[in-house]
Amino acid sequence: MRFEGNGPGFNWTVGGYFAHDKLRENSRFLIGENSSVVYLRLAAQGIIANPVTNAIFNSAGYTPGEVAVAFREGAGEASGFNETWSAFANGELDLGGGFKVNAGVRGGIDHGELDGCSTDYNGNYLPIVNTAGRAIIYQTYGVLAPMVVKNGCTTYDPATNTDHRVHSSLDQGNFSGRFALNYRPSDTTLLYASIARGVKSGVIPIVPANRAVQFTPAKQEKLTAYEAGIKTAIGGRLAQLNVSGFYYDYTDKQFSSYVPDPTFGALQRLVNIPSSHAWGIDGEVTLRPDPALTLVWNAVYLKTKVEDYVGANAAGIPTDFSGSEFSYAPEFSTSGTAMLNLPITSGLNFQATGNVTYQTSKHSDFGEDPLFRLKGYALVNGSIGVASRDGRWSLNLWARNLTNEYYWTSVVDNQNLNVRFAGRPRTFGMSLTAGF
Repeated sequence: MRFEGNGPGFNWTVGGYFAHDKLRENSRFLIGENSSVVYLRLAAQGIIANPVTNAIFNSAGYTPGEVAVAFREGAGEASGFNETWSAFANGELDLGGGFKVNAGVRGGIDHGELDGCSTDYNGNYLPIVNTAGRAIIYQTYGVLAPMVVKNGCTTYDPATNTDHRVHSSLDQGNFSGRFALNYRPSDTTLLYASIARGVKSGVIPIVPANRAVQFTPAKQEKLTAYEAGIKTAIGGRLAQLNVSGFYYDYTDKQFSSYVPDPTFGALQRLVNIPSSHAWGIDGEVTLRPDPALTLVWNAVYLKTKVEDYVGANAAGIPTDFSGSEFSYAPEFSTSGTAMLNLPITSGLNFQATGNVTYQTSKHSDFGEDPLFRLKGYALVNGSIGVASRDGRWSLNLWARNLTNEYYWTSVVDNQNLNVRFAGRPRTFGMSLTAGF
């Protein structure tokens, strides 16, 4: 619900917001070729071959043949809901002399609940989790865990010595706002500065969970952002220059990370980084040397830093990440685009676009482990076609990654295996668009 009003040199908005989202997820996955699973099969075979350990950890009487084909397919389930209540207000005041002030506030309450666990699938897990899995639990926690039942939960909780469906909840309130000052010394120039506080809601992660701790909620993330910049036109419409500088101060920034696990070494978990920041400069230049030709160039220089965080790396080893860069944060990125829109008849235009993008290397996981490094790369894209002068339709031939650059978009850890995802190779296509 929103109410708006305005008066001489002033406008305002107040309102409220409510959302209730239900969620349910069921998954199945194949894990049989993972080398951790190969180790678990060997451990289970050793337990069965030893009369003492067989008597303790194999009371169900699993055979070597059953162990050899076990732990190849698993599943997971989760269900829950999220609720958000908020109220907000915003106003803009013209101070005269080219100055304007814009200010707004927002208060909110978030509540979320989730029940979930990983599960056995038709008994496929049981010859492993009820032998080697229980032996690892005994070795780590000094207790003998109950047997997992067919299609039952396989998420172990040391606090209760059970594998069960984990219940997590999260209640948090928040307050955010923004204050901005704009100054127009002329019709073609805008100077601005702002300070803003933003909040990203807390979340209960849904992950393949071998341990209950993986369902621990991540608290809400707070960002205080400072920005100042200029937007100015040069020579009428000949050129447009936009430049801004920014500093982002994060509290409890949410990152996907790991938690040590005695079975698989490390498991995924969403964590909060107590303190971190980013700063940079963003610039864009637009040139129009001819009504039919537009040239655009933009660039971003970015520095990020984790100020204070001790956690676990992808191998489950305790690590101090203080001083590390953010994941997926290249230090420099830039792109240039040329667009030609040339009349060829009274009702038809010729269109052509060329685009080049480049970014320096980055890491898909903070800590700057070289195994997770993504090399810098450049991509060339382009299109040519025709379009009606009124914009009702267009026909274009396009090509992406014209040089067929081989590059990686992500590197993820699959317990003890790094998986790299390649970007799309050279791709051609044709697009026909029409408006009605």
